[in-house]
Amino acid sequence: MAKLSAFEFVGRKRLSPKGGFCVLEGTEPFLRSLALERLRKLFADDEDDCDIRRFDGKSAELRDVIGEVATRSMFGDTRVVMIDDANAFLKNFRDKLETFLETPPSSGFLILSVQSWPKNTRLAKLAEKHGAWVIDCTPPKPQSLIDTLTKWSEARYGVALKHDAAELLVDLLGPNPGVLDQELAKLANVVSPGKPITVTIVEENVSAWHAKAVWDMLDAALDGKPQDALVMLDRLINSGENPVGIFGMIAPTLRRYATAAHILLHPRGRPVPIPAALEQAGFRKFTLRSAEARLKRLGRYRTAQLVRWLNEADLAMKGARPSDPRWILERLLWLIGSPDAVRVEARLL
Repeated sequence: MAKLSAFEFVGRKRLSPKGGFCVLEGTEPFLRSLALERLRKLFADDEDDCDIRRFDGKSAELRDVIGEVATRSMFGDTRVVMIDDANAFLKNFRDKLETFLETPPSSGFLILSVQSWPKNTRLAKLAEKHGAWVIDCTPPKPQSLIDTLTKWSEARYGVALKHDAAELLVDLLGPNPGVLDQELAKLANVVSPGKPITVTIVEENVSAWHAKAVWDMLDAALDGKPQDALVMLDRLINSGENPVGIFGMIAPTLRRYATAAHILLHPRGRPVPIPAALEQAGFRKFTLRSAEARLKRLGRYRTAQLVRWLNEADLAMKGARPSDPRWILERLLWLIGSPDAVRVEARLL
């Protein structure tokens, strides 16, 4: 089966699991949560939600994962198992996992959450052979997101969204699917029945204050002012913002810092200047000067921890037993903003 975007996957009315496994490629928080929500509903019975058993790919053992997938439930339902950060797991157990998934048991279903999914591996060919889903959860480019939003608004909320109104939404709030979805939900309640969301409606109802406040909060943390960042976070939450939504806004930017650091530390050929590394990581030209100063302030150690911290935060907020999202976000901001905090406690959880 060809790769599906998370929006396409959620929008399909008829889905039949094939191959005994599926792949979530990419780490965009909102898109991952959408795909997982759809998977939960797909495997849920009439009374209870589906309980997904989750493993950390960096520490999970193959025998434990296979044992969980292969054990038949006493209630007859499908056991759903998910491996977070599965790239690390695949590195350790690829051959044996490929053999296992050649003839997967009917008792369970395995979800592999990966940062990347190369097409030339045996496992990728297995997915294609069995028709297993590969669900794209990577941050979409602005133009493709604009086109997707117009379809998403109609499918999710039953309200047409004009193309120019979608463009304005992305300009105001950035290419952050979770934040844009929150605004679409609000706008759908504003428009009259049968009427589309227009540029005028967006201009009258979408305040850029919250978006700006989120970026100011992140900038404060990156500038070494974690106390200021926590005060701003408190104001945002008191004004009605969801901590999970705030995390969805800041996570892509933090991942870009981690990517830039990786490019600098592992150049292919000649050393890469910092501005060039930042631009390759996705920073816009007019932000390069401030981004360079913040990257230097973060330093080698904290940039090396960013991806792990973000993965831990995502898992803690959206796992089977989620932690308090506000506490997780506060701790993340403190670790980013305070070198002393890192010396005392390097782990997010």
